[in-house]
Amino acid sequence: NAYTLGDVKKAEEYFEAAYEAAAQKPYAQIDTNSLYNAAFTSWSTENFSKAKTMFDKCLGYGYYGDGGEVFAKLSDCVSHIDTTAAGKTAAKEYLEQGFQKFPTSESIVFGLINYYMTSGEGTDRLFELLQQAKATSPDNASLYYVEGQAYKQIGDLDKVTLKKCIDPFEQAYVVCEDAAIKSTIAEYLKQIYYRFRDQDPKFQAGYEKYNALLNN
Repeated sequence: NAYTLGDVKKAEEYFEAAYEAAAQKPYAQIDTNSLYNAAFTSWSTENFSKAKTMFDKCLGYGYYGDGGEVFAKLSDCVSHIDTTAAGKTAAKEYLEQGFQKFPTSESIVFGLINYYMTSGEGTDRLFELLQQAKATSPDNASLYYVEGQAYKQIGDLDKVTLKKCIDPFEQAYVVCEDAAIKSTIAEYLKQIYYRFRDQDPKFQAGYEKYNALLNN
């Protein structure tokens, strides 16, 4: 109720108290949901040191949050706590750990994109990670979708780079069985083909194909 009413600080106190109370006898159980919520509300109020401590506890209990969000939040906490090169490296390591468990998490993938785009290391490592994930799960349509998203995200840096996302998006479209995601992939492909339609007839054909599919 406190959180719903906008009193995030009070909500943080209640969530933390709920976590601590559940750990006491006779119940003596770890309420990871309350622990995560306490960490999240601390993060929301920019109490990054406290949030990091609690998110680390979440990892210790094997609780990763929805889609591995704990890793993304820990990375953000570290990047605020320590702005040195060491801090940036530590933030990246949380993201890479998270990627191994949740390779399709947008928070983690876009966190890695941001890191590799701003660190001067380039994005090669990011796409290396994606290739590793695809080798492990070659039929996972979401991985191709994420790869396409990643290329799309960095496309504005070099217009030609955007073309690299066509193949993973095309593969994702073929293997994806979710109608909503398939439609989203088709929309991306339509936009990309439209962008290059004047360069080659195949791009014009691609645009017409997905435009027709979406209209139908």
